[in-house]
Amino acid sequence: EALPSGLNRVAQAYLQRLDRQRAQLEWHLPLWLGRTFGVPIAQSRRVALTNVLGMIYIRIHNDLMDAPAHSPRQFEQAALAPLLYTRCITIFTSLFPAGSPFWGHLERYLSEWARALDWERQNHWHQARSYTQAEIEFVTAGKGAPIKIGFAAIALLAGRENDLAELERIIDLRSAIAQIFDDLSDWREDWQQGRFNIFLTTALSEQQRRQQEHLTEQHILQAIYRSADVMSLMDWTQSYAEQVYVSTAQFQCPPLTLLCQKAAKMAEEYRLAHQKGREKVLFQQLSRLAMSPP
Repeated sequence: EALPSGLNRVAQAYLQRLDRQRAQLEWHLPLWLGRTFGVPIAQSRRVALTNVLGMIYIRIHNDLMDAPAHSPRQFEQAALAPLLYTRCITIFTSLFPAGSPFWGHLERYLSEWARALDWERQNHWHQARSYTQAEIEFVTAGKGAPIKIGFAAIALLAGRENDLAELERIIDLRSAIAQIFDDLSDWREDWQQGRFNIFLTTALSEQQRRQQEHLTEQHILQAIYRSADVMSLMDWTQSYAEQVYVSTAQFQCPPLTLLCQKAAKMAEEYRLAHQKGREKVLFQQLSRLAMSPP
């Protein structure tokens, strides 16, 4: 409500796009961990607010990168983003003094995010190159790094900075799972825009990657149905989900544990659908995964 009227409408539109079911960590993680760690609810809510504003900030950057040149909304988006960032900094300043280690964590997480985006742009925009496992882990951890800002704030407010390393590992694993399922559901849009995401490049054969300019949608669908590498990716994803499920148990945070259980179940369901080799079943599974929280 404090924003100029034009930017207020843009911000409200972004808020409406945020799905609490598909972005449960971003909406709720500070509240879940705050309750588990004994942080006052008023502080947890302020941190949760920065997460939501931060999500919009990240989404704006994604939209600006995806938009065609001279899009009429670019001015509003570019004007809104720094206002949201400034609001987040104002909230954090009220919670942490200048000498707090929080500011170092904030800078590190945002740097990881920027490096991951830049690497993926240079190596996978308009280039059908496969990802190694190390590259998948680097990209997914970096793109998920902004989520760490909220839980770092909660851990520091609770005096539990020693738990940060394990919490970061949980988010890295979970970010890898979420990114793969996002790439699965977004493969058609990413392909049309010239971005060869993790799922898409895994499904394509080496020959198809070399002849990317001749790919049609039918070629890609056939590759998805037949690729043994897609099965390996789902097995790898399920393994990560099981690891993160075990790791979350030590914090006794039931909502976070349940979310990780769901991720493991989704990987297993997709793997079974792929094994059946029935295109209709796989289509239905792709559609369902696109609508389900990872």
